[in-house]
Amino acid sequence: MNSEQLRRRIAATTYRALLWGQNHVAPGIRSLLGIMLMVGGVFGFLPILGFWMFPLGVAFVALDVPSARHHIDRWMVRLARRAYAPHPHGRPQPDGQPEEPIDQAHAGEPPAANKPPRGGDQPTSNQ
Repeated sequence: MNSEQLRRRIAATTYRALLWGQNHVAPGIRSLLGIMLMVGGVFGFLPILGFWMFPLGVAFVALDVPSARHHIDRWMVRLARRAYAPHPHGRPQPDGQPEEPIDQAHAGEPPAANKPPRGGDQPTSNQ
């Protein structure tokens, strides 16, 4: 795995973690989870924990701080662009995600492959 693939994989994992926290975790619990990640990141030299936990914890806490929310949203857009942008040499994406551009209007939405079907896309029964 080269450095560009590693960067894309890290960006994709971080984006999915923040998107999950934004959509599925209640605000108070999200801050508590962020603080726990930061504490774990301080002890990143231990075998099970890692230094990656600290910045992710800060981002989770920032999701609940209104003044920092704009910065986190912009960071999530950059993460999504890096993770799901087409490869410059036409190689496939590292995690099999479709090559779909991410724009500001859909910054908080998952890529199209992860979106649930719309109401009109559901099969109907002829009874």
